[in-house]
Amino acid sequence: YIDRTYNNQDWSAIREKYESRDDNPPKDAAKTMSLANDMVSSLGDKYTRMLDRDSYERIQKFDLIGVGAALMPNNDKRIMVGSPPVKGSAAAEAGLRVGDFVTAVNGVKTAGR
Repeated sequence: YIDRTYNNQDWSAIREKYESRDDNPPKDAAKTMSLANDMVSSLGDKYTRMLDRDSYERIQKFDLIGVGAALMPNNDKRIMVGSPPVKGSAAAEAGLRVGDFVTAVNGVKTAGR
């Protein structure tokens, strides 16, 4: 489930507020991650969280499709690569990138799934 109302917040205003507190371009990854965590925490949603790079790479080892890419539906229910493929994975070696559409997996069409 995706709450496109951002828990009834003006997400653009929230983003501006937190971006104004960071360097442009960001210089300190820890500071940027802390601000991003604060921003996401403002949603008040116990299921929404931020992962740092190391945590993300560790959790991606357990992706369900086994190729090192997390897939997700877009607004039109087309399946796309939702996050950067894991370094060294089959998805990375195949050149998959965030936003690429996946039309079939092992010959099975993804349309309507």
